[in-house]
Amino acid sequence: MRKENYKGRTEKRKVDKCAGICVTYDNLHKKLTDMLAEDMGIKEFRCNVMMDGVGYTSDVVAIAEDGHLIVYECVYRKTLIRPSVGKMLDLSRDYWMKHGVLQEDWRLVIDVEEPAVEKPKK
Repeated sequence: MRKENYKGRTEKRKVDKCAGICVTYDNLHKKLTDMLAEDMGIKEFRCNVMMDGVGYTSDVVAIAEDGHLIVYECVYRKTLIRPSVGKMLDLSRDYWMKHGVLQEDWRLVIDVEEPAVEKPKK
């Protein structure tokens, strides 16, 4: 999720199943769009979809082959403890539930936790 007028770094590229230009903000967002482009169960998706009246965008809204919507929000594990992140995710979930997205079709994409590396003892 991003604020409506987010001004951070972006990568713009053409992705087969993406309606329009695919604009991603970080590696997690980019990997998700790559994965969805290869997913045979996804017909089409849009990036950074505005949630009217909320002031935020959802990272990816996909249309499955059977026509139902699936919403993906990308979150880094290290930011999950922030109250502001929880509030934004609640806003997104509530918005999409009111717009007919099923609970199981509102999904979080969280980066993989890196294993701890032990420093060699001297």
